[in-house]
Amino acid sequence: MIKYLSFVAVFAASSIQAATLVAAPSVLITDIDTRSAQTSVLSETRQFTLEPGVHSIAYRYDRLFEPSADEHEFVRSKSMVALITVDEPTDRFELKPTQNPMKLDAAKEFAENASISVIKNGTVIQTTTADSNNTSIVAALGNLVNQVTSEISLGDSGGQSTAAREDLLKSFELIWSQTNETEKQYIRSVVQP
Repeated sequence: MIKYLSFVAVFAASSIQAATLVAAPSVLITDIDTRSAQTSVLSETRQFTLEPGVHSIAYRYDRLFEPSADEHEFVRSKSMVALITVDEPTDRFELKPTQNPMKLDAAKEFAENASISVIKNGTVIQTTTADSNNTSIVAALGNLVNQVTSEISLGDSGGQSTAAREDLLKSFELIWSQTNETEKQYIRSVVQP
């Protein structure tokens, strides 16, 4: 009986494991799978859990400088998005800036073209930059989903013509043709019930 209970305990513990996503202190995760991560630069929340599958992570370089006791200044980059694939519940992902400027002026310069490495199990798998257009596919898909959602809320008879619906379909086809296989896998996971 004891062997059975210990097996059940080990099985239950292993089945609730999830991969880990950790952000460096100067990286703010804003969204995970298009849902707000509910963090701020002052927040202590820097670690998140992820289930197996493809995930969209939105983040930015975000650092607070306090040159004196009476002054403070936030230095922020544009948002960046990475699609990551959790293969195993033991996977560990990290988001780290490629530089760690210590002076305010250097941090402002870095934020203009910030680059953040996405690390999986100790290996850099991609580096995103704030000046690249890496959010275009995700943003375009988000806009398209918003249009379709408003179309559904209007009902079949409410508002958009057949031509407008065909434009939505063409927009989706254009987005689809510009995506890589990981992005397609993510889109499928979002679209399929």
